[in-house]
Order: sequence, then C-alpha cells, then structure tokens
Amino acid sequence: MSDGKVLKNGEPAISEDDFIAINAMVNNLISAGRTLVESMECYISERHSEDDSDCKAYMDFYHITYDSSFPYRFLMRMRDYSQHGHLPVNRNEVWYGFDLYQVLNKPHFKHNGLIKQQLENAVKEVLEVYGDIPRLSLAMTLAEFTANLLAIYHQFWVSVEPKLLDSEKSLKS
Repeated sequence: MSDGKVLKNGEPAISEDDFIAINAMVNNLISAGRTLVESMECYISERHSEDDSDCKAYMDFYHITYDSSFPYRFLMRMRDYSQHGHLPVNRNEVWYGFDLYQVLNKPHFKHNGLIKQQLENAVKEVLEVYGDIPRLSLAMTLAEFTANLLAIYHQFWVSVEPKLLDSEKSLKS
C-alpha cells in the first residue's frame, strides 16, 4: 500500500518470514532491473557505434531517466547496498519502506556523491521541517522504479528495432 503497509492474505505482513521474503523480492527486482539495463547497454555498445542516432537516443533516454528519477537512481544504488550484505527494506511495526537515515548512516558502505548528497538533503529536510523519520514508501518507490525500468526497456526496443529488422531481412535473403 502507498502508506507502507504490506498485506498478506488481507492482513498486515508482520512476521519475520514476511520481512525476509519482502527483502528477497525487492532484491530480486532491483538486481534483475540492473542486469536488464546492463544487458541492453552491452547490446547497444556492441552492435551500434557511439555516433549512431539510435544508440544516442537510447543512451540519452537512459541518462535523462536516471537523472530525473530519485527512486530509480536510489534503487539502482540499493542493489549495490544489498550486495554488500545490507537489507534494503526496513520495517517499523506494519510499515515497510526505505529508512533514508539508516541507509545513509550504514557503516561499511560508501554512497556515490550524488545519492549521498540527495540522501543528506532529504534526511535534513524531513528531520528539520517535519520532525519525522525520513523514509520512502515501499510501494511508491518500487512503482516508480518499475515504471522507469519499463520505459527504458521500451526505448531500447524502439532504438534497436530498425537495425534488428535489417538484420532479419539480410538473414532471410
């Protein structure tokens, strides 16, 4: 739910098994998303020259998406965070999401500059202005991440389709 509740069979998912399963599913989603994006980048760079307009269209779209969507950029970084043994999803009673304060201050993990600065700004603003815990909703963050991932995937196919169809014609002839 957008308020951070996760339901299992109509009831709040509050068991330790639920917490582990939710973290596993989020890890799977963000890892698969990262692998998909890396695969598409590899295909583009192997099959298209850097000055190719289709390659440029894809890479521009990807960079604009990455730069304009904090949830997308954040979850791509959370993939690295989880690969270092940290659980990306936090829980507080029935609330599930991303506790930005905990993510920012996790020992033995260094954030890249842009994400670190944005996390610091968000934590500071929420603490000072709202006096609350700086956190992101699980559902809303995953929804924006997934929508952006699908848009990147769509742009990939739009970008490679002309050359792919030419290759198919060449193969058939």
